[in-house]
Amino acid sequence: MRGPVASVTCHDADRADLAARLRAAASDAGLTGWVTDAAGTDGSVAVLEVAVGDLGLGPVDRAEGWTALSRQLGGVLDEVVPTIALGGFSPVLDLDEPAWQVDRLQWCSGRVDVARLDADQIARFNALAGERLVEVRDGAVRWATPPGVPLGVDLLDVAPLGLAAATYEAWTGEAADLEPPAGDVDDVNDPVLWCWTDGDPAQLAAAVVAVLPEHEVDAEQEYGGALSPVVVRPPAGRIDQADLLDDLRTVAAAGEPGWVGLLPRGGFLPPGVAPELPESGVIDHLWLRREWAGDLLTAVADALADAPTEDVAGGVLFITGPDPRGPGTADLVWTPMVRYQRLVAAAALLGERLRADTAGPEIVI
Repeated sequence: MRGPVASVTCHDADRADLAARLRAAASDAGLTGWVTDAAGTDGSVAVLEVAVGDLGLGPVDRAEGWTALSRQLGGVLDEVVPTIALGGFSPVLDLDEPAWQVDRLQWCSGRVDVARLDADQIARFNALAGERLVEVRDGAVRWATPPGVPLGVDLLDVAPLGLAAATYEAWTGEAADLEPPAGDVDDVNDPVLWCWTDGDPAQLAAAVVAVLPEHEVDAEQEYGGALSPVVVRPPAGRIDQADLLDDLRTVAAAGEPGWVGLLPRGGFLPPGVAPELPESGVIDHLWLRREWAGDLLTAVADALADAPTEDVAGGVLFITGPDPRGPGTADLVWTPMVRYQRLVAAAALLGERLRADTAGPEIVI
């Protein structure tokens, strides 16, 4: 599978089986895609993903390939009729309660069901129709401009952020702040390595310092006692995934950790700390020591089936995707939503094993 991957996020809280209806409509349209329920939305948000690199498509433009895909996607949505759908290159998982600063340019392309607009929304979208920023046809409001993925409508030659702000405001009734977000997300969400031992974390930290002296190593048990990993932060500017994976391999060979994880864009909580929320402990690339993991290794391999693996330092490294900072045209094992589901499953398995081994406490504040 070759990226980029177009994502069509649909929200419909009024009718059941959104994902099933979306999947059937895509199949009826002859579209090769993957449909996933968004976790935590009780089935009201589902995402259709299409690997447009497999279709020979790149950036959104007016070429026939994109026009044909737009017709297909528009037909799918005309059959499913979600309350609202957005088309872009990443899903909008909070589409039931959208956040402007998080998903700004995802509002460059969309479709809204007119029948489910309230009077204020109708007035706001009518104003946009008067300005020819949206098209109202067959019971739906539609709009698109690059980089948004068109959903059955021609592309507009307008400023992307301006159209995104206008449609966000029309849907939510909230003002869209056009000032850029403070700071660069990639700058503030730096890569980190986590490594864990069932022995002495201080000894593991010392072993890591010896082999990666330029890295910052922290063995403080700030997350949950015995569940806390040793945290390894690469030097500033060391963000290429290939370099970070080399660091992971080095850490795996030092001090005999039970597991090592690479999080190219930072982490939330270590696996096992919040078992009721396994997605909080997702690790992008996971290494397990065979001697420690035992049957866990087989279970994780099943959860991450098809991921490339490497034998490293008496364990197995699962490489779960390309560099998130790299070009979107890279080869993919899974679509982003499918990948996320698999990573959550692996995090749940690792977390269960860690809690069973350590009787780990809840989060320590």
